[in-house]
Amino acid sequence: MGPDGHIAGISPMRDAADTFQKIFYEVDDSAVGYEGNLSPPERITVTPQFLTKKIDVTVGLVTGQAKAAALEMLQNTPTPVHEQPAQLLKQAHGSVQIFACTK
Repeated sequence: MGPDGHIAGISPMRDAADTFQKIFYEVDDSAVGYEGNLSPPERITVTPQFLTKKIDVTVGLVTGQAKAAALEMLQNTPTPVHEQPAQLLKQAHGSVQIFACTK
């Protein structure tokens, strides 16, 4: 997870919920290519449906002080996925383990 809450290359699109929906949810594929707000902007990533329905075990690693606020939000604040894609971890059908060291 990145400090902005991105996960697996899925960028947050805080002011573009409709665009997020079109890119990631209105497809039948397990992966998509798009231009986001990460560096570099060109991305190929799995879709939210793939992350939440096709994976049986998810292991996340969150390291660094810069990610502490994003981890706190993930754990304690219900947030729309287009604002913090890491929220997808709460929708996973399988086992999810997150290891964190944010000090």
